[in-house]
Amino acid sequence: MRTYLMGVLSSVILVPAALFGFLVLGFTPIHSDAKPSSLETAAMRFIVQASVRRHAVEFPPMPAGNEQAIIAGGKLYMQGCAGCHGELGKPFQEDRANFPPAPQLTSVGTQYSQAEVAWIIKHGIRMTSMSAYGRFYSADKLLEIATFVKSGNNLSRTALDLIRARDP
Repeated sequence: MRTYLMGVLSSVILVPAALFGFLVLGFTPIHSDAKPSSLETAAMRFIVQASVRRHAVEFPPMPAGNEQAIIAGGKLYMQGCAGCHGELGKPFQEDRANFPPAPQLTSVGTQYSQAEVAWIIKHGIRMTSMSAYGRFYSADKLLEIATFVKSGNNLSRTALDLIRARDP
């Protein structure tokens, strides 16, 4: 019984102390030209997705298939987002300028819901290149961009032409 208690006690004290020492003594690689470990990638993906899911309830869903919202959002996307997240009709390009890399939304889409995309645009994600743009866009504009992002890699030819067309 004593051996069992010592094992439990040592795991409760020694494992966190060793982890704390590893982090405090600077053994964790933080340079942005290094590929993150699979543990770091999985942990960050889980943490970000959970936080976004929890906070994105502030945005009501827009009706699906709203062509005008998709086109308006596409125009806003092309003006402000395409530089980092990919242009319409252009092949996927690996993002080497940002760490973690900005997702190429027009090529690969997103797993986030429309409300979650709007929340991310409004508030950004700390410690990434995704800044908060809530002060630049109204809630309606944020939802238009989110509507476009959710359907951006599945657009009709007409919608693509209207998005690319310059307004008079």
